[in-house]
Amino acid sequence: MVGTLNSDISVKVKRGAAMQIGELSRASGASARSLRYYEQLGFIRPERRANGYREYDASDVETVGTIRMLLDLGLPTALIEQVLPCTRGRKVEDQCPGIVDQVVAIRDDMDARAQRLLATRDALSESLSRVGR
Repeated sequence: MVGTLNSDISVKVKRGAAMQIGELSRASGASARSLRYYEQLGFIRPERRANGYREYDASDVETVGTIRMLLDLGLPTALIEQVLPCTRGRKVEDQCPGIVDQVVAIRDDMDARAQRLLATRDALSESLSRVGR
């Protein structure tokens, strides 16, 4: 299977402009708490000013968007740690062999869970139709 993971984020931020955490939060839609968590996981690496304030680069907006997309897809943070470096514009399978198989397994598991939910919903609907609801 050939695949690419690309985030499609459109945010106007000056290239090379340094941002503080609140600015990155507004630009990316992620809370400051989430940004600190992503930093703790090593997903983003802001510079630190002499006063201890975090200073983010404009490229962090796209990185945070990619992280949020991968989390929304249901990928665990351990896999995101492996996938994130592979999302830098090249095909995932070229840059990170084996990742695609892991993502396919997650997708297949999601499909199976969705099918179980649909079957449960249908059974519930059938039961409700017998009682006139």
